[in-house]
Amino acid sequence: MRRSAGPTPASSSAALTAPRTGTLRLSKRGQEEHLLSVAWALSVSLLTAGLVAQAVAAGGNTLSFDVAEERTFQLPGSPYGAVTRSVSGELYFLSTQQNTLVRVPADGGEARETSLETIPELRTPGAQLVNDLAVDRSGHAYVAATWRTEAGDRVAAVFVLDSSGAYRRMIRLEPVVTVHSIAVSGAGEVFVAGMDPAFFRRRIRDCLLVHSYSAAGQRLRSFSACPEVLMRGPASAPGWARAKEFDVDRGRVWVKDDSVYHVLPGSRRLRVFSVEGQLEREVTLQPPPSLPERWLHGATAGDVIWRLLALPDGRFLAQWRHSRGGGGVTNVFTYLSLHDPQGRAMVAATPAPWSRSWPVDAEPDGGVLWIHNVSADTDKGERSEIIRTRLGLR
Repeated sequence: MRRSAGPTPASSSAALTAPRTGTLRLSKRGQEEHLLSVAWALSVSLLTAGLVAQAVAAGGNTLSFDVAEERTFQLPGSPYGAVTRSVSGELYFLSTQQNTLVRVPADGGEARETSLETIPELRTPGAQLVNDLAVDRSGHAYVAATWRTEAGDRVAAVFVLDSSGAYRRMIRLEPVVTVHSIAVSGAGEVFVAGMDPAFFRRRIRDCLLVHSYSAAGQRLRSFSACPEVLMRGPASAPGWARAKEFDVDRGRVWVKDDSVYHVLPGSRRLRVFSVEGQLEREVTLQPPPSLPERWLHGATAGDVIWRLLALPDGRFLAQWRHSRGGGGVTNVFTYLSLHDPQGRAMVAATPAPWSRSWPVDAEPDGGVLWIHNVSADTDKGERSEIIRTRLGLR
């Protein structure tokens, strides 16, 4: 049965449900996704009318979402800060707070939870699990962590679990880099988004953000230059802290069709490389101009790419994050926009079709897969939906 994404009880619009807004105190990265979902739950319904009026006044289209398929599942525990999808359709969720990995079968079977506490290194005092994961073609999951030895040496490693959730091996990365995102190629190379600390110690000349490692953990190559402000320095320079926070710490890397995708959220750039590190294209995405003035407070300059899907026809679906505030209190909301292959916005800013939802994957036929957290139960975890949609314009 096909239906359009339904409205919330307070709205009569199917495609323009208001984005969830609110005031929150941001915690560590592993908790941000959960905090944003709480913020969505505090939405003000009047924002819907403001967005519709602004889009109509500007004469712009907004996105519509035609539901092709939906399936409900129970996600044990919460919150989960990272999710990825295997080539065979399974969904993998990672919780850095509970050190758990959950696999949801593509055929709708019961979700299976795996504790990562079976990995000895993750029990090391101070060990930090990276808020990202990857899955190879065999269904093996890759998670990463960093820690320090008793001698104070920094260690970065990737841990491999088989499709049953059993821990198989550790890939210790040499030389060490900061790890913020990971991906794996069909040939078994591990790609890491992060920085080499040797750059800050002036031991190496180039500041590069993507590093390729062999299955044995030896670095093969580095590529994707840092934003210019990071290369110039110093850390007190205007824009340095923002570039470090968003382009480095929230930078994302993934591998698809033998290409390596690297997103620099603060710079709003997507770089596409061959697996050998040769730049194939670079796109700068422009946020849509038609946001209500009371959202913007004058500018979209602070908006960053929160999630990005490369669609098979060359377009991009971006989820943007807008924030403002001060004194440790930040007002946050997200919105969606469709972009052409050159990065230009094709539609006005559009809220997500459901509260507590986000796009996960783009399918070969152009469909978009969403995760929708329907409700949270402290005893049973989160009741969630996997929803496949077709994007349209209205």
